[in-house]
Amino acid sequence: MTQLGGWIQRAQSSDLVRHGLLVLVCLTGANVLSYAFYAVVGRMVGVENYGVFSSVVAAIIIFTTPAIIGQTIVAKLAADFRAAEDPAGLRGFADAVTRFALALGGALGLAGIMLARPVAAFLHIADTVIIVLAAVALAAGIVMWLQRGVFQGAGAFGSFGVSSLIEGFGKMVFALVFVSLYGLRGAFIGLALGLGASVAYNEGRIRQRFGSVGRRFHADPRRIALSASATGLAVFAITAMLLFDVILVKHYFGAREAGLYGAAALIGRSFYTVVSFVPTIVLPKASGTVAARRSPLPLLFGAGAVTIACCAAALALFRIAPQAVIVAIAGSKFIAAAPLVFPYGCATASLATANVFAMYKIGLHRFDFVVPLALVMAGEVASVALRHRTLADVLQTIVIGHTVGLAVVVWRLTADSTTKRIVEPLVMPSEGTAR
Repeated sequence: MTQLGGWIQRAQSSDLVRHGLLVLVCLTGANVLSYAFYAVVGRMVGVENYGVFSSVVAAIIIFTTPAIIGQTIVAKLAADFRAAEDPAGLRGFADAVTRFALALGGALGLAGIMLARPVAAFLHIADTVIIVLAAVALAAGIVMWLQRGVFQGAGAFGSFGVSSLIEGFGKMVFALVFVSLYGLRGAFIGLALGLGASVAYNEGRIRQRFGSVGRRFHADPRRIALSASATGLAVFAITAMLLFDVILVKHYFGAREAGLYGAAALIGRSFYTVVSFVPTIVLPKASGTVAARRSPLPLLFGAGAVTIACCAAALALFRIAPQAVIVAIAGSKFIAAAPLVFPYGCATASLATANVFAMYKIGLHRFDFVVPLALVMAGEVASVALRHRTLADVLQTIVIGHTVGLAVVVWRLTADSTTKRIVEPLVMPSEGTAR
């Protein structure tokens, strides 16, 4: 009992545990709300239309990849400003992030609107208005993700979590209203409005938390370019591996098969999102251990243990009760997708674990895994494109591909993880700023 009390006391005093629980609770709530949104859409539009919905949402997420990549880079820079105790620089950096996000989101959204007809033709969608609405949601999502990177890097995990909750709640509520009025179009209206509500909160919270006036920030362009390119390729590879299969299945298979596969993918992505609280915490804390010249191995072992426990619990549920999981998340219309749940969960577990360890390495400025992981991603996409006779073929490919991806990330995981390895910060301290 005394030993148990000691473990509990150490856990309560651990920043990893406290911040991890905060982010876990917020992201779990946001995940429940987001997948309530998907469940509402699935029940209201039917199996065939849900195949359209899931494929377009997957495309939105893929094209949001620049912002997901950017969130990681923004978080790293914001963590350096926090370490430098430079709130004015952090606020100026946050303003620069918002301006860049609006420009990038606007450009990609406009491109999506202009390409609505060919995109709709590729996905066999008759209603091009759906693609136009999806492009608006894409623009809002890009701004939202980049702004959250400021919260993540600055250690404002409460603001990060509230932003996620607002997004999930907004999507669900707006979907209930607009799907009943406009059908499938209403689902994308609800998606865009939910993302927009999160953007509005982010901007107000940045002004409130980091001050009303900022200053121009200073950074080493060469190191930013090197870090951004390596980080970007890693995050793109992981995100593409998470999403590409849904789009290809929609292209190669019929509406019913695509809808069933989309339901299984929805469950896999929901699990991946729940586990994402671990890399959210790991990246800034890994950078902090480097700056403080402490060993990051306790962080690695703690994050690894939590991730493995989450994966084991999810896979046990997917194995024992796949039908119950399908009905709970997607509805009874998708019960035929039950055999897909466990193998898809195995693939997602490998990818979620790879993401945790990838963020740990990025926090330590170790990018030895990036090119091999990108090659695995390319090989996996090519394999599905060449071999897709059945959904079982697709599942087999992604299970193998995701597992190989985990292996290349884990390779030399603990190498150079000592206090002797000092990495220069990306942010240059301004004159008179103590580090």
